[in-house]
Amino acid sequence: MTLLFALALTVVLANFFWLRFRHDATLALGTSIVASYWFPTYWVVDVLGNPISVQTASAALCLFAFVLTRGSLAFRLNMLDIAIGSIMVVHAVSDGVVHGEGPLAIVRAYGEWMLAYASGRYAFGSIEALRNARFHIWAFFAISLSIWMVDVFGGINVCFDVTEMFADWEPPRRTKRYGIIRTAGLTTHPIFFSALLMSMLPLAVASLGWTYKEQFNRRYLTAAVSLGIGCLFLSRAAVLSIFAAAGVFATTMSRKVLFAGLVSVAIGIGAVAMNFEAAKTMWMKTGDFSDEREKVVVINGEEKIHTSTLARFRVYDVYGRSAMRAGFFGYGTQAVSGFPPNIPYLPKEAMATEVVWTVENSYLLLLLRFGWVGLACFLLLMVSPMITMMTAREFEVREQMQIFVAAAASVSVLLFTVYADYQMIGAFLFLLGVTSSLADPRIGVGDE
Repeated sequence: MTLLFALALTVVLANFFWLRFRHDATLALGTSIVASYWFPTYWVVDVLGNPISVQTASAALCLFAFVLTRGSLAFRLNMLDIAIGSIMVVHAVSDGVVHGEGPLAIVRAYGEWMLAYASGRYAFGSIEALRNARFHIWAFFAISLSIWMVDVFGGINVCFDVTEMFADWEPPRRTKRYGIIRTAGLTTHPIFFSALLMSMLPLAVASLGWTYKEQFNRRYLTAAVSLGIGCLFLSRAAVLSIFAAAGVFATTMSRKVLFAGLVSVAIGIGAVAMNFEAAKTMWMKTGDFSDEREKVVVINGEEKIHTSTLARFRVYDVYGRSAMRAGFFGYGTQAVSGFPPNIPYLPKEAMATEVVWTVENSYLLLLLRFGWVGLACFLLLMVSPMITMMTAREFEVREQMQIFVAAAASVSVLLFTVYADYQMIGAFLFLLGVTSSLADPRIGVGDE
């Protein structure tokens, strides 16, 4: 793995320094971060017990070089900046102070939350800057589509095979749905891959150029490609998140639509809360078409049917009591890492049979890790793109941010069905950073 990691990092750094000295620092930083996603997100090396991916190393080194060569780094704080700073502080307090990990927790908190965000915050500051990076952005999608086609039609995951060839690495189990391979692409899981593509999609659309008259066509393009991404991976969660994004996108176009959307969401949440079992039954029926295997498991002394579709509900049965007693700052990162988690109130039967061996819900996982304060900060981070867009002063800026806010909403919904793995969360935080930079047009301007 070290050889593959080194080769990928060399390509990224060569790109940075080439563009830095031929063009400018912001273009070099932005294209280098995008270029790091040309390579599998699971190419990692171990540093002091922490897995460091190509993307994380690229962000750290390129951002460091950017700071040394760019000059002024001043910007106006917005809600996204405050939200990402808040969750980083809570992470440091929970792990470093409450659970005694010390100063190292600060470094980990910065690496997990701020690093990818900061690289996006400084990478681009305008649609014009994104246009200059269109080769790198569309190269990412060309690579991703090629991997998907070879995997689905040829039954070969090129990334898995190359990694096995040069590293002592065992690929994850391949899965099918409706008789079609669900490709993991540049990641190890189809949902991670769909989240990665959704995070990059707004950059691709914006890189085509942007004028007010052309925005209607851009919206249709974005909607079509987004739905395609969900269908490519045969993921119900991905398709659901895209419909949620469409709703969010519609609310950005009119205050009346926004009000209607908020009322609809409130009614929907209330209906599900009052008819939770009916909602669960409807969700289960979506698995009937994919011939999921059923088994009977014991949770809290009760026998229950379990399928992969029901796994999203079983996390509440297994981890619910622990989550409700997580306190202000949770159980800490170390306690919830690995299986079984080192936290109280877990049902012994479920742990013994590994009914739910991962917390397939990022919000629940954040509650376990960092408690109610951490969950509040994470929820703030999820709604901050919308708040940042609505408080932007210039109408043109708000128009430009619409697709970025919708994509962020799509991934935030997807996080209800999967844990926030580093293979996807870094690209999402990078997207949030770019979204924040668009609200502050001074970033990325004038550093020729």
